[in-house]
Amino acid sequence: MENNKVLIMGIPGMVASHIIEYLFKKTDWNIHGISYWHNLKDYIEHLIPKINSKNRALFYYGNFYDYFSLDNIIKEVMPYYIFHLAGRSFPKNSYANS
Repeated sequence: MENNKVLIMGIPGMVASHIIEYLFKKTDWNIHGISYWHNLKDYIEHLIPKINSKNRALFYYGNFYDYFSLDNIIKEVMPYYIFHLAGRSFPKNSYANS
């Protein structure tokens, strides 16, 4: 197994965007990311040209509630590191319950 592959779950998020930038600058790793939503790319908009050119970065769309979806991506990528940063935020509900 190569130790230069990383899989980031929740790739379009704010925290993941900082990890991607760090990995691009400080490593030669191949970056693979999973996203559930197709349209939430605000934090990584500036990285889209590198991603589209497949310059060390590839995206996958997967459903985090679907074991087989994740299993297939993990088997394909065979990452050395996995960052699980995926999550859903419901601020309105959080404030309503406090």
